[in-house]
Amino acid sequence: MVKKLCSRTSVSRKKFDDLVETEKKIIGGTWKKAWLLNGLVHRVIDKPREGRKCLIYFHGGHLIAGSAEDYKQIANRYAVECDCTVFSVNYRLAPDYKAPSAIFDGYEWLLWVLENAADIGIDTDHIAIAGDDAGGWITAGISLVLAARAESHKIKFQLPMVPMLNASLFTQPTSEYESAMKDTMSKLVEMTMKHEKEDELFSTHESFVFPTRTDAAQVKFMPPAVILTTEFDYNRRAAEEAAALYQESGKLLDFCVIPGTYHDSYLNYSLKRSDLWFASVAKIVGKYL
Repeated sequence: MVKKLCSRTSVSRKKFDDLVETEKKIIGGTWKKAWLLNGLVHRVIDKPREGRKCLIYFHGGHLIAGSAEDYKQIANRYAVECDCTVFSVNYRLAPDYKAPSAIFDGYEWLLWVLENAADIGIDTDHIAIAGDDAGGWITAGISLVLAARAESHKIKFQLPMVPMLNASLFTQPTSEYESAMKDTMSKLVEMTMKHEKEDELFSTHESFVFPTRTDAAQVKFMPPAVILTTEFDYNRRAAEEAAALYQESGKLLDFCVIPGTYHDSYLNYSLKRSDLWFASVAKIVGKYL
């Protein structure tokens, strides 16, 4: 069974890169002290230039690493397989900028896409936000902002993927693996999440640090969610808790677990489960966007 799950395939990153053109965008942040931001627009070549569905994508990296350029090939594949325009965007990283700075930046990108939709060929009725690992945390955080500002109608749905959404991994480890990860994750959270309480809205809501601690009553005002994780993911428990919370509030569209694989395994195109990951995202986007 292990041999079968880990068998190889010949999918090439270049196959998708040749089908996509990218354009750099730079915007000036204005909301909640957001800074100058930049990111990449990924458009599938030979597709219509207007009226396109849009996925705003936030890369992973535990809030301390990664960039839109680093995830360029991943975003290219999402654009092709999901048949949409992808905005893969940068955000401020810890430890220089702690939570919830990245959430502010993500919300700033959403505002920019909405305000410039006509110029960039986006249909504002078909916009979703998505991200993996830290990007999943940003996705859930933006959804909290939208709920607080009565703006959840501005996107179709949110897609947190293998998201880091709670503290259970290091506060309540339930396995040998989680116990081994406890110290590392505790240091990571200290580095990224211990933010200055400079804003009344965010200082009074711990959920902007750990989204699964959101009150169920508040979740009812959030955009609907699809949550995607993997069978052996160290963030799986956080994904399950989020799914239960959203379901309780009537906001869970779907909860998906990719079998036989682990956190970020989709980055390795030589694994068959990588193909299953992208096919699953494409199915989700096709159904809900």
